[in-house]
Amino acid sequence: MLNTKEVINELKNKINIYEVSSAVISDPVKKTEGTASKVKVKPVMVKGELMYQLSSFVGDKVYHKNIKPDEIIERLIAIEENNFKQCEIKANIRCTVLRNKKKLFTITGVKENEIPQMTVQHNNTKNYIFAEGRYVDWMFRLGLMDKEGHIHSNK
Repeated sequence: MLNTKEVINELKNKINIYEVSSAVISDPVKKTEGTASKVKVKPVMVKGELMYQLSSFVGDKVYHKNIKPDEIIERLIAIEENNFKQCEIKANIRCTVLRNKKKLFTITGVKENEIPQMTVQHNNTKNYIFAEGRYVDWMFRLGLMDKEGHIHSNK
């Protein structure tokens, strides 16, 4: 059993903060209205800089906040310490951090993790069935597109 400072130091020694691919903090201690039921973390690129997006699920709404990589481990443990029982982190290793009623932590399931290549861009490009600006003959014949490949707006 580890206290807050010890678990933060242990995770900093084991996890490369620039390789965190995802994290999920779940299983709230108190399920009350207005508190988050789950927090997900994913990497995003904001203005060419790596940030981590915290998505807090509160009722039907999701609140997002971007944090710097230096703060990721402290923030995950602080969130878990306040209202959650478990946190699963996927980075260069895959581990689960569990918290008991006395607010002491246990790190379990530490395994080496192969990191899949992920897109971390903040504004992802859309994947349309037809590429924009590409001429499709049958759509032109139906009157949905002009000769340059531009789609007509609905009017």
